[in-house]
Amino acid sequence: DDETFKQTLVRVKQSMDKIKSQNPGLSSAAGMELLAEMKLSTVKEMYNQQYEQAVQMGMALPLLTNLGVIAEEPIQFGEIQAEDGYMTSPIMYAPFFSMGASSYNGRLTFTIGYHAPDTSKEKVEKFLDSVANQLSEIK
Repeated sequence: DDETFKQTLVRVKQSMDKIKSQNPGLSSAAGMELLAEMKLSTVKEMYNQQYEQAVQMGMALPLLTNLGVIAEEPIQFGEIQAEDGYMTSPIMYAPFFSMGASSYNGRLTFTIGYHAPDTSKEKVEKFLDSVANQLSEIK
């Protein structure tokens, strides 16, 4: 479509606000309770089926996680001040893909958890460059 990045962002935020208003974490917790009652072999088979389906369809299974604010202001370690800080995303094996966002001292950092050679460094850098370019267009 001809939707701008900002329009997409607004639409996604509205959708996420609607989802969050329904306390989605509760269903995840309930789902984990159900999985905990199942045999490990059954759970592994379910995840293997999801993985195979994603591979056959040529799909990536993305995860975006807000790792949160580390600190609004610089952290002091005695006389030493931490200039930068970030948290890293967990490593994911293809077709899974994980991007995390964290901030420290007013600076937003994105990290990607990926496994080489399944996912190339060049693809990850290209993706991050695209995200940075899109964000720089927001006013």
